[in-house]
Amino acid sequence: MCGPNELAAGAAGQTLFGTLGAMNAARQQAKYQTDIATRNAELAAAQAGIVGQVATQQQAAILDKAKQYTGAQRAALSANGLDTSAGSAASVISDTAYTASKDIQANRYNADNQMWWMNEQAKDYRNLADYAIKAGENNANAALLNGITSLSKSFAKVGSTKKSAYVPTAAELKPFEIPGGSSKTR
Repeated sequence: MCGPNELAAGAAGQTLFGTLGAMNAARQQAKYQTDIATRNAELAAAQAGIVGQVATQQQAAILDKAKQYTGAQRAALSANGLDTSAGSAASVISDTAYTASKDIQANRYNADNQMWWMNEQAKDYRNLADYAIKAGENNANAALLNGITSLSKSFAKVGSTKKSAYVPTAAELKPFEIPGGSSKTR
């Protein structure tokens, strides 16, 4: 049969094993969350880049289409014998170019806003990754402290099961003789 000290040693081993497992689990969870957040940050930044590329292509397409329209307008107006460099014919062509420039500006503004939002989202994901690392270390440290607390409680219980030593009161103490002369109270 095991005595209290042996039981305490066994409990200490189990506590240590459990504590190390909890610390490892906290760190693995933090690494997983960090990896996911980092990957999401990379994806958000890549999406921002794609939005910028698509916007550039869309703006070039708007400009090309505007050139086609103004060319077709010039041809149609000239075919009807109108001077395209002055008057209402010039105003029609000018309005088409103005509308195209406004469409390009709107496209650029929308793309810039969308890219800004995606880059902010990427920053948030990077912050989340940093937070996950710190939270994992905090959780691992908390598991360690819980293990130490549990271990100290188990040893405190072992200490409290021992019978306390008998300490006599002053009235129970009897004098005894010291060789060479005097008596002392024991």
